[in-house]
Formats: sequence, structure tokens, C-alpha cells
Amino acid sequence: NVVITTDSSEASLSTEATEEITTEPQTEAQSEFDFIKTIESTYICGRKLSYPMTWGQFDEGFTIDNTDPYIVKKKKKIVATVKYKGYEIGDFIFNKCISIDDITENTIISSLTIKNFDNSDVPDITVNDLRFGDNHKQLFEALDSNYKEGVGYNQIIYKNDIGLYRFTFNEEDSLITVGLNVIE
Repeated sequence: NVVITTDSSEASLSTEATEEITTEPQTEAQSEFDFIKTIESTYICGRKLSYPMTWGQFDEGFTIDNTDPYIVKKKKKIVATVKYKGYEIGDFIFNKCISIDDITENTIISSLTIKNFDNSDVPDITVNDLRFGDNHKQLFEALDSNYKEGVGYNQIIYKNDIGLYRFTFNEEDSLITVGLNVIE
């Protein structure tokens, strides 16, 4: 039995960190990154993403954990944990919603963070064939070396004026989190 709880303070912190990152000035090297092409080479649990991301891109294997969503009423956004076949995979930010009941197949997803929970039953995320457990060298081979550091070398960010990808590594140089945000 897997017991999964959602901590709304974590969701809040991830949203604030995301908003801070998206307001940083763009560097010249970043202008070569193609967010839309990268999103179209991204698969979450076998589902290919497309731009713009909507909840309808995810099949019935995906569910929203409605036990403790973080609602930002002023911005009409919801941060909610998403599960695949009952296993937690990460957090999604849904736009133009003030309740989980507002989310439909057409609801835009402005951000998602997929975490490596070591659930062997769950195929997680791939980006240009990059997978959890891969290292920095494999990331640079999958995308390129036009990146910037987030909070140090353990967080690598690829960004253009449409969106950004954030790859986080642990001390063993193993990819543990992939996040992506549409810049609004």
C-alpha cells in the first residue's frame, strides 16, 4: 500500500520559485533553445506532450489528487499533485481554475514538475530520450550546452521567450526532477 500526502506549503514554494525564475533577464545563449520543439519531444508516462499543454493530453491513467490542492485565487491557478495509475508523479499548475472541479480537458497547464519517486511500475518522463538517473553529460548531449545554472550546477535551465525547462540533479549527478513552465 502506498500512502501519498500532499503538502500545500511545498506547492506554494515551488510556485514562488518558478515565478522568480521566469522573470530573470534572458541571456543571449538561451535564445537558441527551442521550447516548442523540446516540449514535442517530451513524454510523460508514455504520453507525448504538445504546445500548449492541456489536461486533455493526458489519458484516464492520470488523476488529480484533490485532497489538498493549493489555490491561488488572485491568479486563478491551482497547484495540484498528479498521479499516474495511483502513483504520484509530480505537481501541475492548472490555469483559469479556482476549484479542482473547474479542470476540463481544455484546461491549460502552465507548469509541471515531474519527480523521480523510484516507482518501477511508472514510466516517468523522457525529454529527447533523457531519463531520470541520467547525468549532466547526457543532458548536454540530449539538448545542448546553451544553458544557464539555476541554483548552482545541480539545476540546469534551458529557456527562451516561450518557456523554460529545469533539470535538477542530486549529489551523485543523477537527474531527479524535470520541470517545465510556459512564460506568461
